[in-house]
Amino acid sequence: MLNLKRSLAVCLFTFICVSTVVAQGYSDSQPTPADVIKNAKVIYIRSDSRYVKSEELESEILKQPLARDWGLIITRDEFKAEMIVEVKRKRWSRKYILSVLDPRTNTVLFAGKVHNVMFSNLNRKLAEKFVERMREAGR
Repeated sequence: MLNLKRSLAVCLFTFICVSTVVAQGYSDSQPTPADVIKNAKVIYIRSDSRYVKSEELESEILKQPLARDWGLIITRDEFKAEMIVEVKRKRWSRKYILSVLDPRTNTVLFAGKVHNVMFSNLNRKLAEKFVERMREAGR
């Protein structure tokens, strides 16, 4: 009798867990990072550095020939983005970290570093690094 109750409890627990996972939309068929990179068109740019303004980086990305060929669209609405480009500056240095995220899963798709020297165009370097990494990822 005790084993029957324990078995029923385990079955009920398993059913609740599976139902929750299905209801939240998780599945084995989630897109891979390469799929997200290849199919994403709408990007959002986020910068936590006062030296990199989102608007200036947007302009530089749109100037890149490959970005135009891919038909990338930049949005200012983070919730409409299919990819998020994030720029952070390492404290007390001239190194910047460029990360690209999948906003649905908050997964890092790729990342890269850019070292800025005095009087160089940092936004252009970041845009070039973004396009280079997108191409390496199979875009």
